[in-house]
Amino acid sequence: MAPKTMTTRYSGVFVGREGELGQLHTLLERTLAGKGQVAFVTGEAGSGKTTLVHQFCRQAQDVHTNLVVATGQCDAHTGAGTPYLPFVEILRLLTGDVAGGMADETVSEENASRLKSGVRFSMDALMAFGPDLVDVLVPGSGLVVTAGTFIAEQTGLSDWLQRKIKRQQPGAGITQENIFEQYSNVIHKLAESHPLILILDDLQWADAGSCQLLFRLGRRIEDRPVLILGTYRPNDVAAGRDGGRHPLEPVTAELTRYYGNARIDLDRAPAESGAADDAFAFVSAYTESAYSPHTLDDDFLHLIADRTEGHPLFVVELLRDLEERGWLAHVADAGWTLTQSVTFEALPPRVEGIIEERIGRLDEHAQETLTIGAVEGDEFTAQVVAQVQRSGEREVVRRLSRELGRRHQLVAERGVERLGRQRLYRFAFRHSLFQAHLYNAVGDIDRSLLHEDVGLALEEVYGEQADDIAVALSHHFSEAGLEEQALPYLVAAGDRAYRAFANQEAVDCYSRALAIVDERLVSARAGEAVDWQEQAFDILDKREEVYDRLGERDAQAADLKRMLALAGELGEQQQAEVHKRRSHYFWAISDHEQAVESASRALSLMQARGDVLGEGTVRRNLGRSAQDTGQYEAALEQFLSAADLFESAGALELRANVLIQIGSLHSELGRWEEALRYLQQGLSLSREMDAKWEQAWALDNIGIVHACVGDYSAAMDYSRKALSLAQTIGDRLREVTNLNNLALISACVGDYHQAIEMGETALAVSRDIRYRSGEVMALINLGGFRRDSGQYEGALQDLAAALELVKQSRELILIVDCYYNLAKTYCLREQPGDEGHTIEYARETITTAEQTDLDHYQVLGRSWLAKGYLNQDNLDEAIVTSTQAVEHLEEIGAIEGSEEEVYFNHFRILQAAGQPQAAQALQKAEKLLHEKAEQISDPALRRGYLEQVPLNRQILRAAEDHA
Repeated sequence: MAPKTMTTRYSGVFVGREGELGQLHTLLERTLAGKGQVAFVTGEAGSGKTTLVHQFCRQAQDVHTNLVVATGQCDAHTGAGTPYLPFVEILRLLTGDVAGGMADETVSEENASRLKSGVRFSMDALMAFGPDLVDVLVPGSGLVVTAGTFIAEQTGLSDWLQRKIKRQQPGAGITQENIFEQYSNVIHKLAESHPLILILDDLQWADAGSCQLLFRLGRRIEDRPVLILGTYRPNDVAAGRDGGRHPLEPVTAELTRYYGNARIDLDRAPAESGAADDAFAFVSAYTESAYSPHTLDDDFLHLIADRTEGHPLFVVELLRDLEERGWLAHVADAGWTLTQSVTFEALPPRVEGIIEERIGRLDEHAQETLTIGAVEGDEFTAQVVAQVQRSGEREVVRRLSRELGRRHQLVAERGVERLGRQRLYRFAFRHSLFQAHLYNAVGDIDRSLLHEDVGLALEEVYGEQADDIAVALSHHFSEAGLEEQALPYLVAAGDRAYRAFANQEAVDCYSRALAIVDERLVSARAGEAVDWQEQAFDILDKREEVYDRLGERDAQAADLKRMLALAGELGEQQQAEVHKRRSHYFWAISDHEQAVESASRALSLMQARGDVLGEGTVRRNLGRSAQDTGQYEAALEQFLSAADLFESAGALELRANVLIQIGSLHSELGRWEEALRYLQQGLSLSREMDAKWEQAWALDNIGIVHACVGDYSAAMDYSRKALSLAQTIGDRLREVTNLNNLALISACVGDYHQAIEMGETALAVSRDIRYRSGEVMALINLGGFRRDSGQYEGALQDLAAALELVKQSRELILIVDCYYNLAKTYCLREQPGDEGHTIEYARETITTAEQTDLDHYQVLGRSWLAKGYLNQDNLDEAIVTSTQAVEHLEEIGAIEGSEEEVYFNHFRILQAAGQPQAAQALQKAEKLLHEKAEQISDPALRRGYLEQVPLNRQILRAAEDHA
């Protein structure tokens, strides 16, 4: 057995871990050099994981005066059901709420001072980079209290929170991905001010969301002075969870692969010959440190080492046990001395028996106090213990603080929790093994009754705020076998998880609640069935939304099917809701026919009920399906109606969202002035509502419009602002779109190197977040960039991959764009047989575009079809088809894309036919080119536009030749 060590925040003793400390200090050196690190300290219960980490942090802060430490603790009883618990605690500390940590001594006075001194910077970082973390991971009201009135006013926190409260639809467009990105962004920003050590303790109890956030944060700190240290018990992780793999296991594997083997194993197996020596060495070192001076001989130390096997916790507790028996005492002039002979037989027969021996000598009342606390959990509330024990509150607090805390070292104060005007006194077991021993020692029936008593006491203590501890209450009532009392708290816990985007935890809570309801439905009498059916519908409605978030379509469809059956029994309100949800589901799977049918049924029900907000939502759903199938005028009508309905309902953020959607739609139709008008309205309203997701979307679309009219300087400015905002709020879907658009703008001014670089980044992010449409867009764009820079083989590979993906989603806009780019690429490559491919894909472009309102793709398709005919020496067909393309272009006035492309193709065809109208077509192409160039204010961009883009270069050269 390797040398063990033990130090506690209670004894201040630390021995025998110099090698492990050295490893941690080496990691810190790399961190301080700007290379973030992730490491794990592993070992079974009592091996000294937490002790080692805290000792390291104390040493590190003594040396590095600007280093800040924040610890997050997972909970054995409710941690897996409490979303992001360790990260919530870390964020609480980083925003200055240090009272609890100081009470239990996990936060030193020095570290507390450093945390408090950075509150202003933390508030600024949270408002700018983590706006959606507020009221999801950290309560807004608590921030004002923590910051204090002065800082709250100086930072604008109070006004910012008021604007946030006024928003009608908080979190619209936000996903778990945004929460992860925003948390990472806040840590990034804070690390600019001071290096950070983030400790995640007892990760074996972490919820799935925390494990996922750990992975994301771990991948984002490589260029920041941030050291993440996680501790966990490897056997608990290896055992899995709920019959499957533990959510921490793949995360540690990936982060180890990413950062190298940075695992410090406190249970590593030593050479057999050295095991006893190692245990003896630790016991010797510990007694020298904790019991100096002493008269303890080697025989006694070997006895302790043999009985405890050098286990740090058991060494400390066994020696403390001997103290309490009076067998080990401090004698004047001699120091610590054995007052009687200690034999192997006199010691507890099992190492775990050491704890049993220590607790067993307490009086019955003290044991009962601890047992009630153990039923509540690793941490517990004095008021709850007092109520269950029917004792006075002050009496219980004194017993816990003085006798069980300072004297017996079994519990520690965790501080005072404010609950309105009430103060709750929180305590924690010094070690989880104490709590586990007490809890497991209770018989099944008695334990069930105690869970009921604790649950009822917590309900009474928290009163109207009981939902704040819904996870704990659902746990206690479930363990008590009181399922109906657990039911509302399971639903409330699911709601809290849903609001925190902890999707898997939400599904688990809703599923457990639904199982209770289903059981009651089976045995319900006729008069009771309706109430249980309504509860089942409401829970299914909530769970179906989570499945939608997760993209688990089969599970979502199953819930919708059952909701539809229940709605038939319950009435029009439920029928309207389920048809609305079905319309969204069918839109998500691109079954637009079914989406429209469900939305139409929902619409009539919403109108009959006078549900204005519901009607607006349904009309937006109808508009999205219409737009995705290319029915732009029908989509526009629905979006305009939805915007008016949202305004009348006071849902201003939803109205901003639809206004931007309308602007985007006008942009796709080439109606630039109308597009800008709606987009600017949406941007203004979203800024008023502080809706950053909508702001990023509006800015991006405004950039697109400017690009389409040739104002590339303004386009790049707007798109860069949109990208910055998207990255700030952690919106990776919007980030993909921004990157794709910036890549397109770069290509428009001939910077193909940057275009390809941004396109490849967009492709990587899309694949990372499994965003199929973004992946297709990136591949199509990369195909175009490679083609225009002469890389035809690479271009065709990208476009073929895009076509294979997009056919699965049936998104007509992307399909037609893919066909158009394939036609153009084969035409320009000019290898034998390419003219056939050009004609094939050009025809597919026209046919697919005719199924939509995308006139510009019909124009471009005919233009390249004509070029295909030209390359096939079919001059007559080329002239007819190209003339049709030009006439169609002049009929609609403008297209999204390159009008000069159409005129220049027409010029080439007429020139080949020797027709004098060729010069007129060339003049139009050249005129359009110069008009767009004049709109580019940046001289470098204008030069790149004219000289680096192949089409533009060819137009200018042809114009010179025909001058």
